[in-house]
Amino acid sequence: EQSPAEQVVVMVGSWDHLAVQRDPEAYAASVHAALEDLAAGGRSVLLLGEPPSAPEKGEEEARLALNDILAAEAAGVAGVRYLPTDTVIGDAGGAYLATADGELLRKPDGRHLCPAGAVRFGTAVRDALSESWVLAPADPGWASGGWRDDPRYDDPPGACTG
Repeated sequence: EQSPAEQVVVMVGSWDHLAVQRDPEAYAASVHAALEDLAAGGRSVLLLGEPPSAPEKGEEEARLALNDILAAEAAGVAGVRYLPTDTVIGDAGGAYLATADGELLRKPDGRHLCPAGAVRFGTAVRDALSESWVLAPADPGWASGGWRDDPRYDDPPGACTG
């Protein structure tokens, strides 16, 4: 028998924009109920905010509304912590970035991650979890590991190779 999870990491995305725009109060209630379920039994929950997407998507207002709800609901449930991701995958001010340090962070769709963006997320999540948990040191080679060759990063072909 496996022991129950002690830590849960949650990330939502742009699919939730419609629910927020349609009925923000109902969405907030749904988030609250889900967070209570996830945090039951003393589990810790790390709730990631939605990062910025390409400006031409026109999603910023909906994204900010979504993140406001996530942050507010996280604050109202014991054991839940909200982590904004604007600067994780964006610039120092939280604005959208497609590339950094000569590497693509995002696919041409302006939303989905390339390996360099995934490294930024992985590092941020690990750092956040390390604030409350004693974690073994990260494998120094993980950021350049074979996972970067997953075909999903090459969908559509060339999406993350520039």
